[in-house]
Amino acid sequence: KEYCCANENRGCSDKPPADNAYPEEAPHQPEWMLEWLPELGIGAKFVMTALFALLAGCCCGVSLLFVWIRYFHVSRKAKTELQIIADINKQLEKASASKGEIQVSLMWYTKDD
Repeated sequence: KEYCCANENRGCSDKPPADNAYPEEAPHQPEWMLEWLPELGIGAKFVMTALFALLAGCCCGVSLLFVWIRYFHVSRKAKTELQIIADINKQLEKASASKGEIQVSLMWYTKDD
């Protein structure tokens, strides 16, 4: 069957067809692409697939993070006051420092600074 762009695909006259007179064939698509979202074009299918994959990945990632934190993560317990004092004394002995008072200020930018 001959096609002619000048005659709007109604057939060519006696002239030989031009090189680009025949329509290009669409690339072959796999069967699953024809069945999945058949009303969308290939570009829209790609975007929808990427969005579905992103959504599924986020959901799986959040679920796995929740399971890891809930069942496998071991939180460190805070040291007691006696343990902190023991650590300070150990560091003082290691540094051969003399014992004295330790002042801890929890306020900044006061007139006592």
